[in-house]
Amino acid sequence: MQSSYWSPSVSYLLLIAVSGACGEPTPDAAPAAGRDAAVRAAADGDDGSGEDLLPDAGRKRAPADDADSGADKPDEKPKPPAPGGQTCSKFVMPKDCKNPEGRPLPGELRCTGLYSDWETRSLACGVTAYTPAYELWSDGAKKQRWAAVPEGKQVDAARAEAFKYPVGTQFWKEFRINVHGTERLAETRLLQKSDRGWLYTSYVWDENGERAIQQNDGVKDLFGTDYAVPSLEQCKQCHSGREDFILGWDPILLGPGAKGVTLEGMIASGMLQNAKGPAPSIPGIADHDVPALGYLHVNCGVSCHNPQGDAKDSAFFMRLDTDKLGDLFETPTLATGLYKTPWENAKIQGLTPPVDMPFVDIYLSRPDASLVLVRMQTRGSEAQMPPIATKHVDEEGVKLVRKLLE
Repeated sequence: MQSSYWSPSVSYLLLIAVSGACGEPTPDAAPAAGRDAAVRAAADGDDGSGEDLLPDAGRKRAPADDADSGADKPDEKPKPPAPGGQTCSKFVMPKDCKNPEGRPLPGELRCTGLYSDWETRSLACGVTAYTPAYELWSDGAKKQRWAAVPEGKQVDAARAEAFKYPVGTQFWKEFRINVHGTERLAETRLLQKSDRGWLYTSYVWDENGERAIQQNDGVKDLFGTDYAVPSLEQCKQCHSGREDFILGWDPILLGPGAKGVTLEGMIASGMLQNAKGPAPSIPGIADHDVPALGYLHVNCGVSCHNPQGDAKDSAFFMRLDTDKLGDLFETPTLATGLYKTPWENAKIQGLTPPVDMPFVDIYLSRPDASLVLVRMQTRGSEAQMPPIATKHVDEEGVKLVRKLLE
C-alpha cells in the first residue's frame, strides 16, 4: 500500500475525456448533538470504529517520507489551461495532515487530493467532475462526483460489466441535504484503489461547511434530519456487487446522458484499454422503457440484483448486460423477472397482493401485482427496496417503473 501521505499523480487524460448509499447507521453511531465533537475526535485518531476499511484492517502505516508526501516541496506552477479553458494546480499534501490511529486514509477531506486549494475549493489537476446517465436515489440528496486516474494509467474495459481500475484511482462523492429549508454539505465519500484493494471512508462536514472529518461508524440523524451517513460495513454491502467495487462506471452509466466523463470520451482519450466500442443503447418499445430500465439498472441491478450481488439467490437480475440489449424482452430485467414467482416470500409478508392473483416479480399490464414496484413503494420493513440507504420513496422513480409495467 502506498503511504497515507500520498500525493496523487493524476492523469491529464481524464480532463480531455470531458464530453459536453448505503443504509442506516450502526447502533453506536454518533448522535446529532455530539456529532462535531465526534468527528473532531476521529481526526485525532479516536473514532472508536472497529473494522477498518479493507483487509489490512487495524494495521498502522509506516510514516511517510517527504519525497512521498510532497510536504516540503515548493508550490508548482499552474498547469496549462485544460480543454475547458481553466487552469489547475497539483495537489500538495498540507504539512499538518495526519491519519487517525491505525487508519490508512487521511483524517480530513482536505488531505485526500480532491482540491489543490481548500479555501477556494479549486479542483486539483486531473480531478474531473462527472454525472452518470442514471443516478442512484439517495432520499433526495444532491450529489456531485469526481474521479481521478493516475497519469499514464488506463482503465481495463475488457469486461463491460466489470471495469478494472489501476492502483491510485480515486473517486469522491459529495452529498448535500435539505436542513430546515437550507441546503447544506453533509458528507463526502472517498474510494481509493491501493495495491491491496479498495480503501474507503466518509468525511462528515461540520455545521459550518468548513471541515470534513473522517467518520467510519456512520452518523445517525445528521443535523437533526433523518439523513444517515453509512458505516463502512454498509458501504461494503452495496459496493461488493461489483468485482472491482466501483458502482457508477460502466457502458450504460457512461453512455447517452452522462456528463463530464463519457465512454466515448474515455475511448478517444486513450484512457480505456480493451474497450469494445461506443456505449450501447437500451432497447424499449415505448420512450419511457429506456429511462425505467436505466433506473432499475443503477438502483437495483448494479449493487444487488446481479450474479455477484447480495440478491444473486433471487435469480432476478436487473443489471443490464451489454451483450443482451438487442430486444426489450432479452434484457435481464424482463428475461429473469417476467411473470416469475418471487423467492423471498418471508420478506413480503404483510404486503397485500391483488385479490385475484399472487405477486410476481414483473407482471406487464398489472403494476399492482408486480413486486418490483410494490417493494419500491414500501419503507420501514424488510420488504422495502432498496433494503438499505433509503427511508423515503422515490416518487419519480416509481412513476418511471409504473409506466414500464402498464
